[in-house]
Amino acid sequence: MVNIVQFGPRNWPAALTRPLPEAMATAVSFGKRGSLRSTGEIVCDVTGLARVDTLRPGPDFPALAVIWGELNIGLSPRAGRELNRGLKPSEAIFLPNAGHLAMVERPDDVTAIIEKFFAA
Repeated sequence: MVNIVQFGPRNWPAALTRPLPEAMATAVSFGKRGSLRSTGEIVCDVTGLARVDTLRPGPDFPALAVIWGELNIGLSPRAGRELNRGLKPSEAIFLPNAGHLAMVERPDDVTAIIEKFFAA
């Protein structure tokens, strides 16, 4: 099962026999045209992701909204809060019942947060 360990604090071997609805949604989404390309581009430069950890936006930096899953075991909510201390986002949302792929697990909620952020 694709990304089985990315969905909350659950026992991954059990998830192989009883996949979570979120895991199934992710598996389906990876079958959509173009979705694997974006994922592939991210993992092609994994070391580049470390730059986010040291980014300290200045006064002219655009406003940021950070959305994190409270059940994220790939990057824990504690890691998200630590990251936010440096990024100082104008919006920092921690979604309950969402793991590492909140945009797939809770697309309506994530979309609403983004739309509200841009409307402000």
